[in-house]
Amino acid sequence: MKFSKSTTSKLGFYVYALVDPHNSEIFYVGKANANNRAFSHLAEQRNEPRKNQRINEIRKANAEPIIEILRYDIENEKACYDVEAT
Repeated sequence: MKFSKSTTSKLGFYVYALVDPHNSEIFYVGKANANNRAFSHLAEQRNEPRKNQRINEIRKANAEPIIEILRYDIENEKACYDVEAT
């Protein structure tokens, strides 16, 4: 799964969330810049065992995490960090 080229160019700097579809709980917030980083979390990552466990639990229930774009077209990376922290 990935964004189209036209979508990534419009996203610019953006902040996204991974959401559990069973209870609408956000379990991860990240930032990216005009790319498909939001989708990369759906593949197992060695340094993030809690996030991997949560994704695996969602998948065991025959579902997939929801990816929500919280904010996009943010001015710069520092502003992204501010939004991500909030």
